[in-house]
Amino acid sequence: MEEAELQSAYVGAAMVHARRQALAFMGKPDPPGHAATTTFTTDGTNPNMHAHYAAPLDDDKDTLEYHQFKYASTNIRDSHQGHKDGR
Repeated sequence: MEEAELQSAYVGAAMVHARRQALAFMGKPDPPGHAATTTFTTDGTNPNMHAHYAAPLDDDKDTLEYHQFKYASTNIRDSHQGHKDGR
């Protein structure tokens, strides 16, 4: 799962970067810190949902730092409710 979450972080950062570039090209820049991209990882039992966003560094407002935040996780084998949550 660690490798899957690392790959998810790379893919999420690439999607956030592409979204920011596309919106800037259209003249509608994305506000920094806006979570606009989601990814998920799973080992077949535990689906994990991640939000991705970019925010400026504290000491350099022109440099963006990309973040991944796990906002949901469940075990689909634990209970019927867990299965429903995972689905």
